[in-house]
Amino acid sequence: MEEPVANISKHFDGLQDPRTGNPKQHIFLEILIMAICAVICGVDGWSDVELFAKNKKTWLKTFLKLPKGIPLGMGRLRRPASEQVVEIRMDSVYDKLS
Repeated sequence: MEEPVANISKHFDGLQDPRTGNPKQHIFLEILIMAICAVICGVDGWSDVELFAKNKKTWLKTFLKLPKGIPLGMGRLRRPASEQVVEIRMDSVYDKLS
């Protein structure tokens, strides 16, 4: 059986990291997975995703590396084009789960 992160990563292969500027200290795929988990739990908005991740850090560390901990300021990922691509790829994940 595949690891959950490896399974999800297939759906996001080739997705470009929209972050610019400062060095990317956090693993982009892990940020996406945190957001997916948060949305499944009913979270709405990046600031709530960050709060969810902080509150669930112990659980998230059971399947994510989180070498630099929980990222701060996840709202910087918000770009209309990247959101559309993530939505399309999430459809692929949902299809696999159905």
